[in-house]
Amino acid sequence: MRQQRFLSLVVVAAVLGLMAPAATHADLLVYATNSSTPVGETGSFEVVVHNTGSTSYNITSFNTLVEVVNGTGLTFTGADGLTTSFGYIFGSVQFSPLGVVDGDTITLADFEATGWVTLAAGASLSLGNVTYSLDAGAPLNGTNPIAINFGLTQIYDDSDPALEITLTTQGGAVTVTGIPEPGTLVLAGLVSGLGGVCVYKRRRAGQAVA
Repeated sequence: MRQQRFLSLVVVAAVLGLMAPAATHADLLVYATNSSTPVGETGSFEVVVHNTGSTSYNITSFNTLVEVVNGTGLTFTGADGLTTSFGYIFGSVQFSPLGVVDGDTITLADFEATGWVTLAAGASLSLGNVTYSLDAGAPLNGTNPIAINFGLTQIYDDSDPALEITLTTQGGAVTVTGIPEPGTLVLAGLVSGLGGVCVYKRRRAGQAVA
């Protein structure tokens, strides 16, 4: 029953979010972390909620739509609660799947099944770890802007489950880096090896003198 109610809230919030004007004051900031990934490889970034205000919130649920804006070669593959920047907001994913991919977007949504989680003033928690893959043909040093859709991002407080907390959003970026050439890796290995030999010889010479 709680799960059906949560899904209904997500649908209603999405409709109301499209109609609602931008908040003039907000205590919560939802943002995406930046990431760098070699071309043709996989990577991830996190979506984080930060309490910029002086009041704590008892968060019961959230939903947010993340999208790649004019990206080249980036494809979302999913989301999980294996976060590293900050702890996942509900400890572990309560409602699976956490992320639903639809083209260039992924929607994250979850709820606390047994109560709420307190987000203290000045604290941050992660809303999920978003995974992606980069095409082999993605332009080197290219940037894939990541946006958090303001109108389709809602966070709810236990004091009034039907009333969303005012917030602001901030995007991030995924930068495409190159994969070192095999020759470069071999050269780096040789330089490292020669350095070790030189140190060893110096130590042997020092022992002989002693």
